Amino acid sequence: MRIAAKTRSLGSPSLVQMQLLNSLNARVGGTNVTNEDEWSFEVTFPEDGEYRLEVTDLLKRGGEEFTYYIECVPSGTFTVAMKADATTKEDFLVEPGHGAFALDVQVSRFGYDGEIELGLIDPASGLQILNPRIPANAVEAKIYLAANDSWTAEGLEVLRIRAISVDSAAHSCCVDSRALRRIQEPFVLAPATRVDGEILVAATMTTEAPFMMEPIAPVQFARPVLSHSAVLTTKRLQEAFKTPVTLLPGPLPSGWTVGTAIDKGAHTLSLTRSVVNAEDRGGPVEAEQLPLLVYGEFNGHGRIETYNLPIAWIDPVRVTTRFPEPFVRGGRASVEVNLFREGGDPQPVMISLADLPVGISAPEAVTIAADQTKATFELQIAGDVDLGDVNLEGAHAFTLCAASTYEGHDFTVASTHPLPVLLDSPTKLVVYPKAVALTDSRGRQQIAVSGINQQNRPRDWTRDARMTSANPEIAVVRAGVVYPIADGETEVIIEVGGNRHVIPTLVSSLATPRPVEFESEVLVGLSKQGCNSGACHGSPSGKGGFRLSLRAFDKNLDELTLIREDFGRRTNPIDPEQSLLLLKPLMNVAHGGGKQLHKNDVAYTILRDWIASGAAADPRGTARITRLEVYPDAKQILAVRDGGQQLVVTAHFADGRQRDVTHLAAYETSDTSVATVNANGFVTPHARGEVAILVRLLEYIESVPMMFVENLEDFQWQSPSPNNYIDQLVNAKLQQLQYLPAETCSDDEFLRRISLDLLGILPSVEETTAFLANTGEDKRTRLIDSLLERKEFAKFWALKWGDLLKMNRKLVGDEGIYKYHRWVEQSLHDNTPYDEFARQLLTGSGSTLANPPANFYRTSADMNECVETISQVFLGARLQCAKCHNHPFERWTQDNYYGLGTFFSRVQRRNTGRPGEMFVYTSSSGDVTQPRTGEVMSPWLPQVGSIESPNDTDRRTAFVAWLVNPGNPYFARIEANRIWAQLFSRGIVDPIDDFRDSNPPSNAALLDALATEFVESGYDRKHLLRLILNSRTYQASYRTTKFNQDDTKYFSHQEPRLLGAEQLLDAINRTLALEQRFGSLPAGTLATQLPAPDVVKVDFLKVFGQPERSTVCACERTDDSTLGMAIELFNGPMIHGKLRDENNRFRKSLAEGEPVKDVIRDIYFAALCRLPSDIELKAALQHCSKNPDLVVGVEDVCWALFNTDEFLFQH
Repeated sequence: MRIAAKTRSLGSPSLVQMQLLNSLNARVGGTNVTNEDEWSFEVTFPEDGEYRLEVTDLLKRGGEEFTYYIECVPSGTFTVAMKADATTKEDFLVEPGHGAFALDVQVSRFGYDGEIELGLIDPASGLQILNPRIPANAVEAKIYLAANDSWTAEGLEVLRIRAISVDSAAHSCCVDSRALRRIQEPFVLAPATRVDGEILVAATMTTEAPFMMEPIAPVQFARPVLSHSAVLTTKRLQEAFKTPVTLLPGPLPSGWTVGTAIDKGAHTLSLTRSVVNAEDRGGPVEAEQLPLLVYGEFNGHGRIETYNLPIAWIDPVRVTTRFPEPFVRGGRASVEVNLFREGGDPQPVMISLADLPVGISAPEAVTIAADQTKATFELQIAGDVDLGDVNLEGAHAFTLCAASTYEGHDFTVASTHPLPVLLDSPTKLVVYPKAVALTDSRGRQQIAVSGINQQNRPRDWTRDARMTSANPEIAVVRAGVVYPIADGETEVIIEVGGNRHVIPTLVSSLATPRPVEFESEVLVGLSKQGCNSGACHGSPSGKGGFRLSLRAFDKNLDELTLIREDFGRRTNPIDPEQSLLLLKPLMNVAHGGGKQLHKNDVAYTILRDWIASGAAADPRGTARITRLEVYPDAKQILAVRDGGQQLVVTAHFADGRQRDVTHLAAYETSDTSVATVNANGFVTPHARGEVAILVRLLEYIESVPMMFVENLEDFQWQSPSPNNYIDQLVNAKLQQLQYLPAETCSDDEFLRRISLDLLGILPSVEETTAFLANTGEDKRTRLIDSLLERKEFAKFWALKWGDLLKMNRKLVGDEGIYKYHRWVEQSLHDNTPYDEFARQLLTGSGSTLANPPANFYRTSADMNECVETISQVFLGARLQCAKCHNHPFERWTQDNYYGLGTFFSRVQRRNTGRPGEMFVYTSSSGDVTQPRTGEVMSPWLPQVGSIESPNDTDRRTAFVAWLVNPGNPYFARIEANRIWAQLFSRGIVDPIDDFRDSNPPSNAALLDALATEFVESGYDRKHLLRLILNSRTYQASYRTTKFNQDDTKYFSHQEPRLLGAEQLLDAINRTLALEQRFGSLPAGTLATQLPAPDVVKVDFLKVFGQPERSTVCACERTDDSTLGMAIELFNGPMIHGKLRDENNRFRKSLAEGEPVKDVIRDIYFAALCRLPSDIELKAALQHCSKNPDLVVGVEDVCWALFNTDEFLFQH
């Protein structure tokens, strides 16, 4: 208990002495003489009983005549008073906004050591206590009071503060100022009690802030650490401000605490976060800034500024993983751990792996030194490891733990990382080459690794196989390529899963330098970089005064240009790297072609070394490359998800040497949407489909066919029953690529389709009615047979051949054009065998009027036109490029071009006295000279080579004999493909006259079968047509499903195609039952039967793509829609006139009183070979009923029908 006398505080001048006696008059406790105003003492009663308190003043006066105020307070209380110091203030000036003041208090504790909460007795005063909590055990405290939003410039307040126990609200007291007043007014015997504890606060004017805080360095806090520090200094905004400031914690985020220390003006903050739960190792809040209150006094006023401490959160350790090798059962796989550090305190990090699936094991831990950032774990994968049913990327994961320290604090970061897909080990491994022999320092050998899986499906493992050298001092393996180090023998070890293969490796002659070869390395390197392409220095006139032969086809020209031209200024053997040949493509010197070369390119090394060795041409007798070998050499069928195929290219030399040129060959792909190929010969698939990879080195070109397949979700094969082997071959390809064939088209679709394809015209209403009413199962077959024998067939297909033979009046003559056209038409009508048809054309001689096939040499007016026309029409090869240089995309060379030209160089043409007649004959002499080499060329045939031909014979005969030979790989294929293309939206090879390795057939087996059938039928074109037309493939619907809507080349369905110009005009006339006259041609002649486009001028035909027949290219007849077509259909004069013609179908029917419904049905029948649907008929009738003139209403319906896709397209 505390026993205290109250005297001075009650106005008495006395000082009271007290002593406590027990029942035996023994002293238990009492006061001592002190300098305090009022004396007290504390006592602990030893036992229960009666005690006597004796009280006297200093003069020993006391007794019943004296009255004393004695306060007995039990333990567990406290008092709070303003600090009894002469400097302690009781009145303050506080400005609105940032005004504040500090108040020192003293705490007298009696048995209570807990926290004490301070509060204003009148909280609506416009002021607030910023730090109202007095810590436990504290006996002194400085509290800060600040203006809040309600404090104004007129503010004047008297404040009192109450102190309350945090542990028990029953214990409280008011903060008093008695002791302070005694110090300040010692002459006053008893200070007035009414002002005890009062604090006077008055408002003052607002001023500018004289200070702010700033960190001495950017503040970075580590996420995994819970204790942080920051050092701040005072930024003095006004020179007169000199006093120190105090940092106070602001309203910190939950879980944060802060402590401050000051040393020589630097404030050190110690901040701590607490962890709320086990899942949140980063703490409760990662604040971007922490609010701090800064208190300072200037000009007698206190001020509070809020400073938001900016925080940058860092990860002292962050870990990523990479799996450079696949996860294959039974094998090993490495895990690369990459460490990223932040902050300025790098420390060693211990990495460990946890939570690995059963069957996958790893070392316990790896320590990464403070100056290192990488580590590698090697995982062992059991052969029977089972990851369950789900085996997708990221479906399984492991935990990686990184333990380290940061600024003295230990921490551990755990992160989860996905495992790659687990692959089955291949059942068989195939490695190419079987042995490696490197015979010079620049030698290298690309390795290709293939495996066969459990489903007997191939997969390329080159990028995923583990390749190591048994002796790295002899040879090393980097990225699948073997490089020599020193002479000797070693082995290259290939591991995939549980498979292991060894390649014997021999390195020799490294001490004997091999000179860089001009043709097989320098020119090849320039080709690789595209320097001698047609768009660059390989153009006919070169670029910037520097000309190279296209794709290095002329070595002599390139020697002149690179070595001797302009005094060899392009090379600098003294300082090779300063050669213009290198500086320009590196863009170290201005280069119009941009940056084409990098110092890490193989071509750069070759060119630099060649220049350094003297930039010399190849010595006479240097062995040339004779052939190119590409592995794999057979068609590959691979899964898209398996990731591609590595090619290996080997050059064979005339002296028996062979060299890996995989890195030097140039690569192209026939379809970049299916697959692309990089500079090192790796083919990457992007979608299912087929592609040809073209590999080129000098004049040698090889093609590698590939098919990429993928399994589609919910795909289940189903197809209509095949009608013949065409359907079987088409379906086989569709099933491989997982496209579903469309259902068979309806009878009306079939009738319209085949009539337009064979005759070029729509069937009549009567023909349509009869066919749709026919219930015979063989009615389609019988229709095909009947249409093939109709005269319109020959007339329409003569139109197609007229395009190919450049049949126009300007070239053939006024009279000759009709004779030439009738000859072609008669050949088709008589079904002249195609070989005989070609023979008559190509050996045609004599009068062009008496012997119309001789007109072929009238439209092909010289040797060059003969070569280019015949090769494109009958060989499917576009040889125009080979006239001036080797073909850039095919095996055709300039020598081949002029070798073919010798067969036609002796063809002579002479005009006779008869108008429009030309006489064609051959001379017995006349040779062809190769313009580049000056060599006299011998007759040359593809796949045969040069042949001898006596001078007294017509060389064309030998060519035609070769051409129509059943073994010819071109002749039957090109015509079979052309016929196919006439019945579909594209050819099996497309464009149809562009057969080349880089443009492979979409179904090679189908094209081969059709060509064989064509030959075996005696080149019977109607037989081949009949076969195709009876197939389900031809009769497939154009309507698609989700399983074939993306197919545009494998014939899973018919692709709608725009009607030809002549077909469309005839279709409009047939629909309206009108007959159009074409100049002086006989009545009844159709647009599809015109002998030539310039016989009669019809603007409508030109708008819709009728060709001029100036070339033999099928591309001259356009099938793309244009704005002109739309304008012609919407408001063109021709259609308008025909709709207004009183003799058209619907006007005559209406005039005869036929019901509108029947008239509309007839129009639909005539135009679309079907009746209108209920919705179509209802809409048409409603429109007609709203029009005052019924005829005009039907006219609108007919016009609308002409503008529909169903009418305009062959579907």
